[in-house]
Amino acid sequence: YIKAKINMVAGGFNNNPKPNVKVLVEDKMGKELLNKLLNGEEIKRKYNIKIEITNGDGVIKTLANNVPKALKDFVLLPDGDMKKKIKEGNNVVFLPGHSAPETFLYKFLFLLPEEHVFWENASLFDKNACFNGYVDKDTEKDHKKWVSAVKNQLNNSQFTFNNFLSASIKLWKLECKSDRCNFLSAFDNACMYSGKYY
Repeated sequence: YIKAKINMVAGGFNNNPKPNVKVLVEDKMGKELLNKLLNGEEIKRKYNIKIEITNGDGVIKTLANNVPKALKDFVLLPDGDMKKKIKEGNNVVFLPGHSAPETFLYKFLFLLPEEHVFWENASLFDKNACFNGYVDKDTEKDHKKWVSAVKNQLNNSQFTFNNFLSASIKLWKLECKSDRCNFLSAFDNACMYSGKYY
């Protein structure tokens, strides 16, 4: 009896364990972005989320447009730029924005004024350093190069790319509350749907 009581008090009796949710993203940047979007959110306490990379939009597009029953237990999470190429469904949710994660990040930060508190908190990494050589770039290819350049710049500093991405997404969640809520709601619905089949 005492052992049972201790387990109950400590949360040992859990008739409803957290559902497992498998999420497929296009690439490493999509995985990094999703992890940052979910940090500190209730949804992480609700599900056991495992993120896997499909290595490209072609794979995830094929899966999303022809989802066999065997894949209904996955949440498919393509980049925002795939919205015109992929049918939305119960288990298909898009990363925020209408572009690849690199472009999403570039455009959000590029619009921040130089005097924004974000650049003060970024330590020795101000707006000029961040966009050095990548001002007014409009292509996804340029934005991917920009992310690589930022990673290289931060590689040997205390303010790592991981910290930079965390701070960027934390700010986005504060400044774009409606987009944040819409994404989390859609992701939660997809997790509930896929959880039925796990």
